[in-house]
Amino acid sequence: GVEVLVWDQDGGTFTLTVSQEALEDYAARNGLAGDTMSIFYAAFPAITEVADKLHALFGKPRKVLVKTKDLNGERQPIRRVGATSPSSIR
Repeated sequence: GVEVLVWDQDGGTFTLTVSQEALEDYAARNGLAGDTMSIFYAAFPAITEVADKLHALFGKPRKVLVKTKDLNGERQPIRRVGATSPSSIR
């Protein structure tokens, strides 16, 4: 995942963490390829929208974690290429 320091509307800061799973699911759903940072930059507008909502919802905490359900909606099973058994379904 990725962790960055961001400023809120009041001029304060908080740590924003985006899980690796959220980034991978975002990439899969949006047909993106690349390394973690490339996907993070491509997803940044969506990430900041979600982070702002979570930050406000939880009373402006000092840390915000964006998980896959936050960024991508309710998670659906994704079958990896070449998956042949239930244990290889994420």
